[in-house]
Amino acid sequence: MGDDPFRLSDLNTTTDQPRWGRLKGNPPKKFNGERNDTNNFLMRFHQFMSLNRDTSIARDPIKKATYFLSFMKGNKMKGWTRMQSKWLQDVEEGTKLLPQMRNAWQVVEHNFKQVFINYTMKEKAQDELHKLKMKEGNIDQYIADFQLLAMDANVDLDEPMVLQLFYFGLPAGLAEKCIFINSPNDFDSWAKAAQKNLCGWILNQTLRQKLGSNPPSPRQTNQTQGKTFPWNRGGKRGQASPCRAPPFNPNAMDIDAVRKATTEAEKQKH
Repeated sequence: MGDDPFRLSDLNTTTDQPRWGRLKGNPPKKFNGERNDTNNFLMRFHQFMSLNRDTSIARDPIKKATYFLSFMKGNKMKGWTRMQSKWLQDVEEGTKLLPQMRNAWQVVEHNFKQVFINYTMKEKAQDELHKLKMKEGNIDQYIADFQLLAMDANVDLDEPMVLQLFYFGLPAGLAEKCIFINSPNDFDSWAKAAQKNLCGWILNQTLRQKLGSNPPSPRQTNQTQGKTFPWNRGGKRGQASPCRAPPFNPNAMDIDAVRKATTEAEKQKH
């Protein structure tokens, strides 16, 4: 499959023309500026680009941004689209510099989110993200719900504060296993570590519950249990271990006192 040449001049070309038939899958429907559709539109566009990740449109940031702008339609989008296309033209011609650590596509996507994200939905998603917890050991559902809320909240999954919300939503024992065994440092490694350690955590919880509700009953009397202690091994019955002092007996005679009395009596006798 050959790559489709695409330049800024192609913004007036509709995505319904046969030229886009060489891309795999169905492109997203055009975006008309309705903020309730922003996240769904972005999700469908990302899916379409992932499906065609080997094409030059997906690999080249300027082509990708320009292709993205071709999906904008309606009066609500005219001014914003014109402004973004002018900025891309300046970047392509070298009269504008890209921000540090961002390419042309990342800048256009960021600008799109800043203008068209539904902020009521964003605030609600942020609140739900803080309250989200893993339920009934279903780690896959927890990961999926967390990713969706993060997208609606317009936050980066790899930001430290977002990662903190993710592992606070895990049971404490599972989160500790992930930290000490896998040392995850981004969302992907955290998700994989949680999935990997889940079975061990569930088994540990099951054993704890079983032992807590049915503690093992003693099968031996106190006398027979005493035989199993280390200090009684190797000696005769009733013989104390040389490493352990015999128990204190308050009725035992004071040998030194007896010897002293005997000595004084002997002295008087002689």
